[in-house]
Amino acid sequence: MIGPATEAGLLLEPSLVKTVLADLGDEPGSLPLVSHALFATWQRRRGRVLAVAGYQQAGGVRQTIAHSAERVLARWPNSAGHRQGCLSAPHGARRRNAGHPPARAAG
Repeated sequence: MIGPATEAGLLLEPSLVKTVLADLGDEPGSLPLVSHALFATWQRRRGRVLAVAGYQQAGGVRQTIAHSAERVLARWPNSAGHRQGCLSAPHGARRRNAGHPPARAAG
C-alpha cells in the first residue's frame, strides 16, 4: 500500500495500513477487496492524504464493495425483474456450468 501510494504522490495516515491489515485478518484472496476499499478511500481523500476516516466512511474492506453494488443497483430501473436478474446472474451461470470444468486460457 505504501509503495504505490508514494509513487502516486499520496500520503497514508500512519494508522491506515494497520487498520486495513487488521480488517483483513488471514483471509486469502483479499487483494481485490483491498484495492476497491482503497479506491473508495482515495475518492474521500483530503488533498493528498488517505485517511482512516475516509476508509471507514467508505465501509472498510468488508462493506465497500456492497456499498458500491447498492449504488449501481439504485441507478437501475426499479422493476423487480432487472434487480432480480442482476442478483441471480452469478448463481444461474454456476448452474449452467455445473459439472463442466472451467475453460482454460490459451497459451
